[in-house]
Amino acid sequence: MLSLGKLQAHKNKNMKKHFVLSLLAGLGWLSSVGAERVAPTFPEFVNLENGKDYYFYNVGSGKFLSTNEEGREAYFGDTGLRAKVASIEGGGYSVMFTSTGKYLDRWGSSTLYVNQNFSNNECVWSIASTDNDSYTIQTAPGKYCYDALKFVGWKSGDNKVYPDCTADGTNIEWKLIDGDAGDMYCARLRLYNALEAMEGLGCNIDKFEEIYADAESSVDEINNAATILDNGRNVTSKYQFPDWNDYPILLEPSIDGKWKLYNSGGSNTMYISSLATDESSVLTATVVVDQDATLCFDLYGSTGKDMYLKVDGDTVRSLGIKQIQYKKRYFQELKSGKHVIEWCANNSYGVTICDIGVERTPLITVNLLEPGSLGTEILYNVDHVKDVRRLKINGSMNDDDWRIIEMMKGNLFALDLSGTDVEVITESRFYGSSNCPFLHAVLLPEGLKTIESYAFRDISLDSINFPQSLEKIGYRAFESTNITKALLPDKCLNLETEIFRDCYYLEYSCLPDDLTEIPNAMYRSCYRLKTFKLPSKLKNVTYYAFYDCYSTAFDLPESLTDIGTHAFCRTNQFGEKDSLIIPKSVVSIGDNAFLYCNNYIYAEMPVAYYNVNGGSNCLPTSIKTLRLNCPTVVKHSNRIIDDNCRSNITLQVPSFLVNSYKLDEYWYEFGAIEGFDTDEIDEWVLNSDLVLGARERLNGTPSVVINTGGSLKINGTDGMPINNMSMQSDPDNNAYGRMFSNADKVTVNGDLLIRFRAGSANKWYFLSLPYNVKVSDIVFTNNNPKHAIRYYDGANRAANGANGSWKNFEEDDIIPAGTGFIFQVSEAGWWKIPAQADESKAYLTSNKMFVKALAANESANASDKGWNLVGNPYQSWYNIHKLNFTAPITVRENNNYAAYSVIDDDYAIAPNQAFFVQCPEGITDISFPLDGRQMTSVIESQTGAKPRTADADGAGMRVLTDITVSNGVNTDRTRVVFNESASAEYEISCDASKFMSESSDVPQIYSYDEDGIKYAINERPQGNGVVRLGFVAGESGYFTISLTRNMAEKVLLLDKENDVTVDLASQDYGFMSDAGTFENRFELVLRGETTGIDETLNADGVTVVPVKGGIDVSGVNGTVEVYSVSGVKVAGCESDETDRFFSLPKGGYVVKAGGQSVKVVVM
Repeated sequence: MLSLGKLQAHKNKNMKKHFVLSLLAGLGWLSSVGAERVAPTFPEFVNLENGKDYYFYNVGSGKFLSTNEEGREAYFGDTGLRAKVASIEGGGYSVMFTSTGKYLDRWGSSTLYVNQNFSNNECVWSIASTDNDSYTIQTAPGKYCYDALKFVGWKSGDNKVYPDCTADGTNIEWKLIDGDAGDMYCARLRLYNALEAMEGLGCNIDKFEEIYADAESSVDEINNAATILDNGRNVTSKYQFPDWNDYPILLEPSIDGKWKLYNSGGSNTMYISSLATDESSVLTATVVVDQDATLCFDLYGSTGKDMYLKVDGDTVRSLGIKQIQYKKRYFQELKSGKHVIEWCANNSYGVTICDIGVERTPLITVNLLEPGSLGTEILYNVDHVKDVRRLKINGSMNDDDWRIIEMMKGNLFALDLSGTDVEVITESRFYGSSNCPFLHAVLLPEGLKTIESYAFRDISLDSINFPQSLEKIGYRAFESTNITKALLPDKCLNLETEIFRDCYYLEYSCLPDDLTEIPNAMYRSCYRLKTFKLPSKLKNVTYYAFYDCYSTAFDLPESLTDIGTHAFCRTNQFGEKDSLIIPKSVVSIGDNAFLYCNNYIYAEMPVAYYNVNGGSNCLPTSIKTLRLNCPTVVKHSNRIIDDNCRSNITLQVPSFLVNSYKLDEYWYEFGAIEGFDTDEIDEWVLNSDLVLGARERLNGTPSVVINTGGSLKINGTDGMPINNMSMQSDPDNNAYGRMFSNADKVTVNGDLLIRFRAGSANKWYFLSLPYNVKVSDIVFTNNNPKHAIRYYDGANRAANGANGSWKNFEEDDIIPAGTGFIFQVSEAGWWKIPAQADESKAYLTSNKMFVKALAANESANASDKGWNLVGNPYQSWYNIHKLNFTAPITVRENNNYAAYSVIDDDYAIAPNQAFFVQCPEGITDISFPLDGRQMTSVIESQTGAKPRTADADGAGMRVLTDITVSNGVNTDRTRVVFNESASAEYEISCDASKFMSESSDVPQIYSYDEDGIKYAINERPQGNGVVRLGFVAGESGYFTISLTRNMAEKVLLLDKENDVTVDLASQDYGFMSDAGTFENRFELVLRGETTGIDETLNADGVTVVPVKGGIDVSGVNGTVEVYSVSGVKVAGCESDETDRFFSLPKGGYVVKAGGQSVKVVVM
């Protein structure tokens, strides 16, 4: 307590002492400055002047006018509050505390409140001088609760200030101290008391002693120091250290005093409640360890800048902005001796540190004499396996050893397996912070091959190596760890998804150069990832691979083809790069791929980027200039960037496309559209259709790549030089790179090739090239799997029939342009088929009709005569109506053959497609007029030979019927055409011999004649209208015969085996069949006469009609009987009703009614 003119020092002599004071004193940690400390001098008293600031000092209590902790009531304190005294009109004074702006308020008869609002009735006071140079304070006359005998003062034994005190010595006497002098005195007194209270706690308070001793220290500096010391004293005495802590730790107050104990009742948590933008704060701890030990602490909260951990003045760890949003445990190894530990926070708010502790972590080394001896060997070193903190194992391990590690991993800090023969870290081996709360360092052995899924997930691991022998890392193996470095060896190519996800402290990582794909979310939210080089052979960066790696900017390799959704979203946020260059090999960019990479201001899309399809908002909104190198207007089923940004972006496009972009409904919204000279483009990649008009040409001599889906059409007459040219061909997906020129002198000066995709192994592809190719030049793009290339020997067929007509090419053979061949591979993939450096290179780009000589290959059998395997000579679809003769062609379709008529079928031959054709009498070649070229398979013109229409008497009518057989999976077709002008014998000009499929999965159907010739197309006179059908089933099962095209009124199918006749013009026919060849089972009848099948029975007006699910019988009185084809009665009735329905399963039946019989089929 203070009395007039003398400061009463307040020291808490009973304060709890730390039990290591003797150790600290011996190490010289205790401050010696305090011995020179002198209490502050009490200031002089002054007289009252209106409008000035004062401190009110009560003589009787020896204390100052202040408030309680809540600031609501007037209380006495060792230090007071500054107050402004101002006269009030009508008499009296107001007393306002300057720090809060609140007024001294007479709330009731015995209570003094502090009120924010001035009241003329409650806040007006009489302040009068006394004979001994003091003052009294009482409610002004006429105001609330005025009593001339009651004053503001002190009542003994209470710190509360009362307004109703009576004169009792000095209890109502007040002295005034100038405001500035009072500020300094109270501040110095606070600091003096705080320094006194810190004596003996072992904290280094020299810096605070210096503030107190310095006469130049400001009031704010002194008050801040006092606050820090008060807080530090509470922290040191009340902080609850974890049970596993082995050493006393002293938490020292820092100069700014922002670190506080979570609650005043004691806690294991320190926190910063708030720091302004430019402020920083340091929490300091001191500890003395007598052997190797490890500091541990948990940290979480929010910070505007990185935090740092320092040990003995050196920064040992950066604690990042986003990383500490999630509670993590951190470790720092300490050697024997004294250590000063500092947590340095900047621009932080709500940062929390808890469970600060230091544990002894001596290293124990165990040499296993045999597998399974780990437990025994450990007990030679410690009393219990749970006592092990750091362990090194040498020798061979088995499951028993891993069981011991499982027992100790809850207390294990570090594990060294480098001397073991471990090959696999099994799934979830060290998963979860609850299982491994302290494990933070692991050393793996050379020889380790696999780290399985979840192996180290969600533990505080901050140090681990990746052996050169490592080949595979499983799903989320290191997710949510604290590792800082991950350098994967060259063999480690088997990587699963999310391996390093949420590794907030990962700064350095590298991947094998041979890696072609970075899995999903592999580095997602690796905020600190900085040094990272993408593999040179990388093709695919999958979705979210680098999402939120905001410290990193990437150089994309030229090998890259696909960028997944959000793959690089939120990267490059620190301005390392301002230009985003997408490599020319990239063809696919996913949604939001580069969204929020807001330091890019320039973006360049490659020539292969032709469609904003899945890549919605793939670019950041910071882009100011966007260059599109695609030679066609980029399609836009999605937006490439936020629509609100388009008007602020300059669009740069090839000069010949400027007008096209300006007229495009999406691109015209961009702020400016500028053209660039295309001389600098050395390779154009086409993924969509490009038509060059008469005045448009690609500048310079660029190379051209036409991928599947892309095409190049050149109009006009001017030529154009091309350096290298390649086109893709993918028949399995019916996708081709296409090209033709209507101009002369379009030349390819360099390499010309087709990249052909064999989508299935061991499948025969029927191919033809628009140029000469050497057999040995056909190579696989990656290695050299087995393959076969064969030609069709038409001469052999002419002499010996169809068998044995496929022959192998020799390696040095040249396959001429337009010649068909078959190709089979042992491994699916892409093949390069280059052109010979001869005159045939000009065929593809020329504007000249291609003519292919045909071999006559004379034979006694017309069906074996003149067969040639030729092909489409253009790199475009070709309309068969434009061919120079009418003989059918036969093509390969999947595992079957199909014949098409140049007269009757709208069919386009695909690019690179081979087909069979017979050389008609008097024809020496097949020519392909240029007007048959087209960019799609849709027939653009039907000009050519077409079926003749009937004369008035019906003469000249061609009646065409296509019949198919299907097993539900595969289908085959044959055609019959009745034409009275045709011959009953085989005619090359209109008939097509049947090519039988080699696959037992494909049923076959054909017509045949008396000579046994099998027809795919059989054009003949009607004769008796009966056509014999052959049917082949490779396997037994259920089959359906149908019409897919029909010009006849009735097409009757007779199944002799089931004794059923069906009109295929009305319904399909289903039947069961064993495997085999059947040439006597089915006949086809095309005529307009009544057959007694599915028709009205005219006798007595009886009608029998098969319908779906049964038979309708009408017009009969009496008995109706229904029999199966085997003669078993299955239904019937005797009734006077004339109309009846019989529900029956599908099949053939005989109906007897009204004295008549009829065969029907129910479907």
